[in-house]
Order: sequence, then C-alpha cells, then structure tokens
Amino acid sequence: IDKEDVNAPFDQGVAESYTIVVTNDGPATTSGTTTVTDTFPAGITPGAATGTNWSCNTIAQLVTCTSTDVVTAGNVFPTITVPLTVAQNAPASVSNTATVATSPTTGELDTSDNSDTEATAVTGFALTPSVTNGSTLEDTQTANGQLVITPNALDGSEVTHYKITNIANGTLRVRS
Repeated sequence: IDKEDVNAPFDQGVAESYTIVVTNDGPATTSGTTTVTDTFPAGITPGAATGTNWSCNTIAQLVTCTSTDVVTAGNVFPTITVPLTVAQNAPASVSNTATVATSPTTGELDTSDNSDTEATAVTGFALTPSVTNGSTLEDTQTANGQLVITPNALDGSEVTHYKITNIANGTLRVRS
C-alpha cells in the first residue's frame, strides 16, 4: 500500500487530499474482499473517500474502503482519493497510517508492506491578513481567513503586483 499527500505541505484551514494505491505483490490473484482502513489524527477531518470499484465509508476520523476486484499479482487496484480539511489549529505536523488486508488471504508471503505511514508538514497562515493600496470592494477575506485578491472588474486591468503588510504569527503562501 502506498499513501501520498497530494499537495504537501498542507495549509491550516484549507481543503487538501491524500491518495492511496494498493498493489497486489503476489504471489496469487486476489479473491474475496480487500479492505483499506485509515484513521486520521486530530486536526484533519476526512471527507467522503472515492475510488473506482471501491465502496468507502467515513465515520468521524475513520475511513474504510472495500473492493472485490480481482487483481493479478504485480498489478494495482484503482486509486482511492480521500479529500480532507485541515483545521485552523492543526499541529505543525500530522501523521497517519493506511492499512490493507484481504479476506481470504491469498498466500501473501510479505505483509511488511501492508501499511504506509505518511507524515505531512502543516503550515499556518496569517489569520487576519490585510491589503494596503487595494480596493476593499475587490479584495476580500474569506470566513476561514484566506485572502482573495481579484482584478478590478470595472476597468478590466490585470493585477500583477501586490503589497501585503502586517503579517504576524503566520506565513504568506501563494496558491494559484
């Protein structure tokens, strides 16, 4: 199993996601049910996980996905995507583990790769950013503290430079 953070580092207060890929390392073709479980830590709220031919449920911090796909040795199941929300007060680093199991077992010789722990840095941002030399009608702050700067709709001009001041206790990140 391989778990990856899609857009590391994560930002506090922002929607992010993980992907989970399960490979059948053999020696036999899968049969029965393959189950992936992933319990998320405090500060991370998982959403509804999805994946082709996976049946997924999210209850509180626990995501469980099952599949009855038949996958030959050396091949992979379809990718599972887990959307999530990073809390405004999430710690500077989060770590969690995805685990896979099959029932019945298919003669697997090496179970050491049936779990994968992903450690992800979490960055803060200024909770009350301000814009200087900007129009308060065009520049807005969302409810979760993110700053959105848009071109002036009245004259259609492109915004190419910004001066942002007074950022304290956070990091300014640009995401386009």
